[in-house]
Amino acid sequence: MQPIERQSAVQQAAERIKEYIRSDERHIGDKLPAEHWFCEQLGISRSTLREAIRLLQADGYTEMKPGRGAFIASKTGRSRVDAAAWLSENKASLWDLLEVRMAIEELAIRLAVERAVPAEIDGLRHIHEEFLEAVRQDQVETIASLDADFHFAIAKMTHNALLINISELLVANLTNFRQRTFQIPQNVQNSVEPHGQILKAFEMKNTEIGIAAIHQHFEKMFEDLEQSPVRYTEL
Repeated sequence: MQPIERQSAVQQAAERIKEYIRSDERHIGDKLPAEHWFCEQLGISRSTLREAIRLLQADGYTEMKPGRGAFIASKTGRSRVDAAAWLSENKASLWDLLEVRMAIEELAIRLAVERAVPAEIDGLRHIHEEFLEAVRQDQVETIASLDADFHFAIAKMTHNALLINISELLVANLTNFRQRTFQIPQNVQNSVEPHGQILKAFEMKNTEIGIAAIHQHFEKMFEDLEQSPVRYTEL
């Protein structure tokens, strides 16, 4: 494998790893080599490699298994139709997961709005601004990553160790959901306004605005999950 040039390193790394995955020597279900191997082969940092792996995961080439690493999920990637089919096939388990997540995140909002310090609110604002830019650029993998960062930042603002640990587990279990759902343009747009309202709640120290926003956010997610694959394929 040839070393990576500095310009567009993440995209170049992703393309090289695709070549690796598509090789006749690789098979679906194979575990990818350790991070340090790719970093040495491509001449890139771990942060660049991890962004490349996230990109490949969004495109369906890899799958992250908590505690085990990255595995080859496909040698051809997936389309938005594939994402819709996956959401439909996993609707029941995703519904259960979102119900639990809704309860945890409502509690997180209640605690975090009261406990967050200015520097933490500034950090949340920065994540939201990056999220909006990723939406404008249609960067699915970045949108999914920043959505996770946004919600986990709120959990950390509670300063409640147990709630933070639970939220971290939810982040891991929601990775595939985020990568698939944000391939659907309408699902992306349905996250923009609630995120903005949640940020407003922190800026105004107004718990009621935050609770209303998180309820709106989850109502949209449940509606998106209920949509038939036919609607998704028309997008």
